[in-house]
Amino acid sequence: MLGDFLFTCNVNEFALAHSEHGADTYYYMFSHRASQQTWPEWMGVLHGYEINFIFGEPYNRKQFKYTKEEQELSSRFMRFWANFARTGDPNHNPDNSYISDWPPYNSKTMEYINLTIESDYIQKGAKRIGTGPRRKHCNFWKFIPKLISISGKFEEKLFNKKSCVM
Repeated sequence: MLGDFLFTCNVNEFALAHSEHGADTYYYMFSHRASQQTWPEWMGVLHGYEINFIFGEPYNRKQFKYTKEEQELSSRFMRFWANFARTGDPNHNPDNSYISDWPPYNSKTMEYINLTIESDYIQKGAKRIGTGPRRKHCNFWKFIPKLISISGKFEEKLFNKKSCVM
């Protein structure tokens, strides 16, 4: 929940603004809890934990014991990032072939790719493509300031000096 407030909701706003100004925008969520994760399971997937996959750590068999599926996920990450750096499109491969795994993000569809291992899609029912990343959670955080402003006015009326109600 705190991760939504600190990261996801702000990235949602940024991605929306970026796409509305005509820029090609690609959004992802990393939802795989790595086998090498050291934090308690209840903490879920922490911000920045995809970095290990982007830089190929699962292939370092001398230091780590990542699964074969995690190596495949790392390969997908590296391919997407290299394609994006080279062409501005994570789907455009160096041989000019094109995969349509990752849809562009825009204000109409708000589609993003959910990056996780294959068995999460098959066994856990994880979606490959989602819409409006954690939108309900972010709406909660948008509502809090409104709630505070309403309750502040109520509190002033309830506890003013002329008519003290307790």
